[in-house]
Amino acid sequence: MEQHALEASLQALWPVPRWQHTRLLLAISGGADSVALVRAMVRLAPNPELLDVAHFNHCWRGEESDQDAEFVRQLAQSLNLRCYVARADSHRDLQGPETSAAMAKRSEEQARNMRYAFLTDVAYRVGARYVLTAHTASDRIETLLHNLFRGSGLAGLATPSLHRNLDRELVLTRPLLSSTREEVEDYLSCMKQDYRQDSSNADEGYRRNFIRQSLLPLLREQYGPSVDAKLLSFGEIAEQTQNTLGQFASEYLTAAEAMARTAERYGRLPKLTREFFAFPTATQLQTPWPVVHQALKFAWLERRWPLQAMNRLQWEQVQAYHSATTADGLIGNLPSDLRIERRSEWILIGKQDAGWH
Repeated sequence: MEQHALEASLQALWPVPRWQHTRLLLAISGGADSVALVRAMVRLAPNPELLDVAHFNHCWRGEESDQDAEFVRQLAQSLNLRCYVARADSHRDLQGPETSAAMAKRSEEQARNMRYAFLTDVAYRVGARYVLTAHTASDRIETLLHNLFRGSGLAGLATPSLHRNLDRELVLTRPLLSSTREEVEDYLSCMKQDYRQDSSNADEGYRRNFIRQSLLPLLREQYGPSVDAKLLSFGEIAEQTQNTLGQFASEYLTAAEAMARTAERYGRLPKLTREFFAFPTATQLQTPWPVVHQALKFAWLERRWPLQAMNRLQWEQVQAYHSATTADGLIGNLPSDLRIERRSEWILIGKQDAGWH
């Protein structure tokens, strides 16, 4: 088979010379996108022995989920790739190609965390530098609309990047971001390669399925097929804006931390620890709230506090502490056993039992 458009898009987005000598772990669900990913990577890789496959069975669909896992095992075997499998309802030590995890089925967010924890563990065990997932341009559009309806803010509308840090020494990579679902299906058809169909994808009670099967076809009918490109362009603009905001937020954090260290040295703040942090009020360091807000999110992530627990009302509470001109002595509570306090020209946030108050 001559090189397909999907392979050309993959190479253009992530050229082979950048990864040809690096071990890669491919996250494969058995669906069309991930099967296309593994087939393309095997065709493009100068040394396929550097490719490994991992599959996490959430056990949500009973026998159907088990069949997905078996399909991935057989596919990996046919391609001479090592396959690592985990189940969400059992536990064994992660030893050898057949692995499992002691995890219970919970929410979609928890399931995603479980899956990435498994992928991270396997990646370190096999010595992989990158974990590859099969997110496509179609996924980008659906995610943008899904997050828009959730009210997740600018970050949720931004186009996902090719790479993001998954762990300190591990990178998550999405090499199919330029490919559409139609290109994926045509690629597999040309290769006469079958794949698994998730029966739950037909249930429009799930918002993402409704977006895919009802909303997007309606938008294309009303505004033409170019609506996909327009949504992707909007996502890229949101990404650029978010990146710029992130740069300003990093600069703000640097300045705020320097001021906090000075205040600590002169006894105006308690000893700074990992259990709490302090940032100046708006009157002390004039910075637009969106920049401060993004900087605080960075601080949350750095301390591994659950960012998802903070809703709009709670961020408005933090903003009120930050912008108030005379509010010394304000004390309040935030989710995840966090405490917020206004002291003179400083706002302190940390664990209730951290001993700083």
